Amino acid sequence: DQLTINSITTSCEGNTCKITINKSYQNLVDLSYHETTTEDGDELIAVYPGIKFELVPIEAGIKIGDYIDYQPEGPETYKEDKLGESYTGSSNNNTEITRDSNMKWQVLKKYEDGSIDIIGTTTTQKVWLMDVTGYNNGVYILNDICEKLYSRKEDGITARSVNSEDFERAITDDGRTAKETYINTQLDNLSGESEKYMKSVDKAKKTVTFGSYARSCPCLYAEENGSGIDENEIKSDGLKEYESQKENGKPVLTDTENGVRRNGNPDLTVTWTYYEIQINESNYGEASEVLKAESGTSYWLASRCVKCTNSFAYFGMRYANMGGLRRNEFGRLGWLESAWMDG
Repeated sequence: DQLTINSITTSCEGNTCKITINKSYQNLVDLSYHETTTEDGDELIAVYPGIKFELVPIEAGIKIGDYIDYQPEGPETYKEDKLGESYTGSSNNNTEITRDSNMKWQVLKKYEDGSIDIIGTTTTQKVWLMDVTGYNNGVYILNDICEKLYSRKEDGITARSVNSEDFERAITDDGRTAKETYINTQLDNLSGESEKYMKSVDKAKKTVTFGSYARSCPCLYAEENGSGIDENEIKSDGLKEYESQKENGKPVLTDTENGVRRNGNPDLTVTWTYYEIQINESNYGEASEVLKAESGTSYWLASRCVKCTNSFAYFGMRYANMGGLRRNEFGRLGWLESAWMDG
């Protein structure tokens, strides 16, 4: 019988088993039982007497932060019309984005089944997102760029943008405490009751309700968890902050398709999701050095977020730099200040 796993091939004849593996992957195999080892070009061939051989569990051979030899396949240039202003909200984007051939890949997470998540170093390619259009489409566009340029579909590998869920998987107990402390402190700082602007704060639910002068929001927010748009109840069966409208089975919104929603009800209720904490070992453990952007750079997270003042709700996209998690804000009616991030 013969079994091939990516660059590892095992074959057995009688009581003898043989592993053929690309040298760059040899740390995945336990060679302690082998009888003979030969080299053939870039391949390492280990012969085992009897059937005593095993593939080492991934966690035994690879650590978070280790560099991996990964080569994307497929198109090297992204030339989609989705880089245009009608999808990104910005006219500053180039007409195409090219794959970063110098990108290095590190292990971000290991799973019990032996699979791993890897993350690339920050690219030099810039993506601009602006206005409510950038909010509505940002998650989809960032994932689409990564999927087109950095996947290996034939091997079942689909690339996507880093998102807030990657940070949540790595966050420590101290990190959760820091996150909750940040949000609760911000909510404590809100004050005032106004029928036109901020009406009330529910700290337990982390929600803020606004009156008739502050009820506008990006139309996609009406489909997101945590929103209270047409009903008094907060939506819990909608889009997660790292999911796009396309993933929900609907077309991508452009700037001509009702980008800003001014709901008919006199109130708008939002859930505060934005937080700002350091990306360090205390908050993110051994993954912190992998998630932290290189000095002088920053990168988008394909994730939306919401924060509030006493007057308005602000809608934005998350990003990370060397210091920690941040956000670029969409204004009170859903616009985004001019903002670009490295890829």
